Amino acid sequence: MSSEFIRILLVENNVRDIALFTQLMDTNRYRTYSELEYSVITATTLKKGLELITEGEADVVVIDLLLPDTTSNEILDLIKETYRKIPVVGLTTDDQMEIAVEAIRHGAQDYLIKSRVTGDLIERAVRYAIERKKIEEKLNLVIEEMEESHRTLNSIMENVPEGITITGGPPDFLIKTVSRYTMTTTGRPLEKFIGVPIGKHYEPYGLTMPEGTEPRPEQMPLYRAARLGVVAENVEFILSSSDG
Repeated sequence: MSSEFIRILLVENNVRDIALFTQLMDTNRYRTYSELEYSVITATTLKKGLELITEGEADVVVIDLLLPDTTSNEILDLIKETYRKIPVVGLTTDDQMEIAVEAIRHGAQDYLIKSRVTGDLIERAVRYAIERKKIEEKLNLVIEEMEESHRTLNSIMENVPEGITITGGPPDFLIKTVSRYTMTTTGRPLEKFIGVPIGKHYEPYGLTMPEGTEPRPEQMPLYRAARLGVVAENVEFILSSSDG
């Protein structure tokens, strides 16, 4: 299996913890089944760690959540704001688990407990943090695209001078929304349309057949399109507004 080279930034002020971390990673480095090739660089303060990240010196950050030059809340805010584009693994102790959990909520991908850490656990946490970050970035991209599509749809529904109706799927095909033009033309608010089955949507639209009778569902273009997959042409209705 091909290996991947990863630059790990360890932000830790405790000299013993730094030595232990690098020793464990050095031991792991020479295992024949290790899937990572990596270098470890260290920073003993949050400020220095930020400088290294800004300079592009790290692919993943392993950070002590109890650094003396800052508070845990500041570190968590930093993870949420500054580190949001780089995978983060938090380091904590047995009696500070709540900080680790809070770090996950603020954007860290994983955490390690110092007293239980091993080379295997570090490597796994680093690998998982990178993969989770990739998935997170893809998900964020999808969400951004969906939000942009939603904004585009809203603009169409508000501004295009056409009678547009959007429904849910089978089996009921309930109306979800209609265009502003539809509401203006019929003189009826959106609430009159939402939740109406397409077989009954002539009611909020105020539609009748030319002879004055209520349309049968199969005569309604929207019903025929959704239920039968048929596009109706040249169908005549009488539209009455809400004020008659």
